[in-house]
Amino acid sequence: MPEFDDAFGVAIVYDVYPADNPRGVVQILHGVGEHAGRYARLAQALAAAGFTVYADDHRGHGRTGLEQHVGDHAR
Repeated sequence: MPEFDDAFGVAIVYDVYPADNPRGVVQILHGVGEHAGRYARLAQALAAAGFTVYADDHRGHGRTGLEQHVGDHAR
């Protein structure tokens, strides 16, 4: 599970869907109350069409939120 630390030290978790012969890059930004995993089918389709895709879980969302809140799904 790749991640990077933002400017405030929060570990941002993201997914990468590499294309075999990329012709472009797409960054998926999820909506409020969502997470990157909800866009997996779209990301897979884009990768199959030749686009490398990155999709992160924003602060407080998905796996990033779980790391921020020490695995507390209620938060």
